[in-house]
Amino acid sequence: MRAPWIIAAILLIPPAGSLSAQQSHLDIRSQIEQVAATFAEHYNKQDAAALASMFTKDALRFSVDGTVVSAGLQAIEGSFKTQFETGLTHVSIPRQSRGL
Repeated sequence: MRAPWIIAAILLIPPAGSLSAQQSHLDIRSQIEQVAATFAEHYNKQDAAALASMFTKDALRFSVDGTVVSAGLQAIEGSFKTQFETGLTHVSIPRQSRGL
C-alpha cells in the first residue's frame, strides 16, 4: 500500500535541473534585454562612439542582405554617423513579456 504514496510524492517533486535551467534562461534574457536597452539609448542619443564601443575590435557589421557594411570599430562608428546623417536617428526596441 505504500507504493502509490511513494510514486505520488516522487511525481510532485520537480527535477532540480529544471529550476536551475529556468533561472539561467531568465539571467541570459535579462542580460540580452539590458544590452538591447543600452544600444537603443546610445542610438537615440546619436552617440556613434558609444555604439561602436559595444562591438569587439575586429567586429563586422552586416546589412540585411548579408554583405559587410563595416569592419572594425572606426568603420562601425563611421557607419553609425552616416546613418544619423541620413535621418535614421531613432530605434525602439519593445520589451517582451516574461512568459516562458
